[in-house]
Amino acid sequence: MKTHILLATHGKFAEGIKTSVELIMGKIENLETMNCYCDEKVTTSEIVRKTVSEFNYDESKLIVVTDLFGGSVNNEFIKYIEEYPFILITGLSLPLLLQLILHKEKLDEVTIKEIIENATNFTLCCNYIKPCFEDNDI
Repeated sequence: MKTHILLATHGKFAEGIKTSVELIMGKIENLETMNCYCDEKVTTSEIVRKTVSEFNYDESKLIVVTDLFGGSVNNEFIKYIEEYPFILITGLSLPLLLQLILHKEKLDEVTIKEIIENATNFTLCCNYIKPCFEDNDI
């Protein structure tokens, strides 16, 4: 079964991070974006409801990745997690997205937990990391 990844964020963050991923990895099949609050004519709740209700779950697995836990975009998807069989992940970052794409055809509960744990290891304050080399190594 194919895996479809939907990036849903406030503003154009989803579009921007997709551009970054494709710069690194090339065009990614079944990676789409939902830029919320960018069109006054369409409400976020309308587009989320339509997206989850019209997705063909028999043909593909849907993984939705939002930017902020407790944010309005994430909250709109949370409303439907018991009604539709999609996976909802929050805390979108480039390390998280790269790993999801690399493992996208074998994403199960264990793999997703490992990916999330690994991705959090990439959030660091570089000022507190011991340098990899000494001055005399340069």
